[in-house]
Amino acid sequence: MHLAWLRPRRSLAGRLALAVTGAVTAALVLAAALSVWREVARYAADKQAALEAVAQVFAHGGARATAAGDADGAAASLRAIGQVPSIVYGAIERPDGSVLAEQGIGLRLTRDAALDGADLSLLHLLAARSLQATAPIVENGRPVGRVVLIGETDDILGHLWAAAENAALAALLAVAIGVGVSLYLQRSVTRPLAALARTMEAVRLRHDYAQRAPVAGDDEVGALARTFNDLLSAVNERDHRLAAHSAHLEAEVSARTADLSEAKQAADAANAAKSAFLATMSHEIRTPMNGVLVMAELLAGSDLPARQRRYAEVIARSGRSLLAIINDILDFAKVEAGKLELERVPVSPAELADTAVTLFAERARAAGLDLAAEVGPEVPRAILGDPVRLGQVVSNFVSNALKFTEAGHVSVRMAVDAGDGCLVIAVSDTGIGIPQDKLATIFSAFSQADQSTTRRFGGTGLGLSIARQIVAAMEGTVAVTSRVGAGSTFTARIPVTVAEPARPVRRRDAVPAAIVLDTAGPATRAALRHPPRRSRA
Repeated sequence: MHLAWLRPRRSLAGRLALAVTGAVTAALVLAAALSVWREVARYAADKQAALEAVAQVFAHGGARATAAGDADGAAASLRAIGQVPSIVYGAIERPDGSVLAEQGIGLRLTRDAALDGADLSLLHLLAARSLQATAPIVENGRPVGRVVLIGETDDILGHLWAAAENAALAALLAVAIGVGVSLYLQRSVTRPLAALARTMEAVRLRHDYAQRAPVAGDDEVGALARTFNDLLSAVNERDHRLAAHSAHLEAEVSARTADLSEAKQAADAANAAKSAFLATMSHEIRTPMNGVLVMAELLAGSDLPARQRRYAEVIARSGRSLLAIINDILDFAKVEAGKLELERVPVSPAELADTAVTLFAERARAAGLDLAAEVGPEVPRAILGDPVRLGQVVSNFVSNALKFTEAGHVSVRMAVDAGDGCLVIAVSDTGIGIPQDKLATIFSAFSQADQSTTRRFGGTGLGLSIARQIVAAMEGTVAVTSRVGAGSTFTARIPVTVAEPARPVRRRDAVPAAIVLDTAGPATRAALRHPPRRSRA
């Protein structure tokens, strides 16, 4: 730090010292030049005044001889010039400028003529080394000539050097004072700033916000140091608060995690207990219900009067409905308990569609609905999957469609997506439709479009939820599109492994290209409208 002023590009102290020294030096050089100039001007003015006074004396002494034109008398009056060491030449001139008499060591030099203009500049005095003075010669109030004197200025260099020495001494003294002031400023300003900079650097390198910068005084530098210390205190306090909050937060998160873990375990236990209860109760209820159904069907098939037979048929239908609900509850309990196991055996998609249509054909016919299935020619003849669960998905979709369709048709379509190879099962109906705000929850358990549908159409709202979870277990997805009053379409996309590829239907050229079928159902017409692929034998 002691040599910092030698590196002005790197140190504020050096720049400050250089600025002070440079300013003092520049001011002293200017002051010295003015002092020398004024000393030379004062010397020249004094020399000129003395020379003019001597010229006045000689003009008064030689006035009579000059008026009479007496050259010898004029020369005699000039002989005293030799007694004045600084005068090297003297002359008495007539009014026309001619010389009446002259006296001196040598003749007047031509270069002295430049002094006639009374130019007293420093450069001219150093070059000419002489001064000229004139005085008019007056006799009886009439000018009769003039006296011209030339004096030497050889001692001007001595005066010049003496003035320069004085200025140099004053400059050295002023520079010493400036350096002292610079050192004082360095101690009072730059050293506190350097200490503050060192503290900042230490904080930056070690991230130790407990350090404090020294406060040297009450000036601006001291205020800066106090402000920096306050900032460090605030940061340090904030770090302590954050550390305390972090420690408390970790403990709180641990406690919350423990609580959540306990709550999850309790919920899992309760869910398992509920699933076990549902499975047990469903099984216990289904066993006597099968007996009730068998006896009701036997009773309905016996030789009974029409009224009693109708009562027996109502008992049988109600039992079948109750058994379907119990089966749904049992399936839902299995899915929730994670007990749903899927087989991987060859399954025919066409047989699944045919089974679903055959199963619900009587129900559709009784409701006056057209039920048909369409299997695309690209659908494989067999895939690997669980035939029971796949059939359950199709049956749940068809059962739901028939439940909410009062007139029109229900169609089952199976196709293969050419993009990803998924089996696409779509069941469309012309039923009451689903409002848009209910579509997001239609696959949730115990969910229906509104409570009135439960009262009007019955059901538990589990069929679609069970279908969704079965399809999810097969790594597939379900979707629904609907419009109120226009019907709905439920779709399942299931990734499949082909066990036996599709086999196109072969038709010989002799067979007619089209036939006419008379059918009233729009779903059946749509299923028969698309001809199978044609291939030649």
